[in-house]
Amino acid sequence: MSKKNEPIFITKNGYGDMVVMSMVAYENLIAETHIDSAILSAEKELNEGAQLLDAKTSLGNLRRKHLG
Repeated sequence: MSKKNEPIFITKNGYGDMVVMSMVAYENLIAETHIDSAILSAEKELNEGAQLLDAKTSLGNLRRKHLG
């Protein structure tokens, strides 16, 4: 297996057939996919008129609400 955690592409008759990758590479791919999906979802909400909140203010409000 590749020490660089890069996928190995297997061809059959000159065409892509399979991809083999380490668990680390697979887990990284899945994590990146989840992050990309969250970003796209946030961008969609923003384009649909969602209200932007200031992070410091929002976190401060959450702390006061839940931690007293």
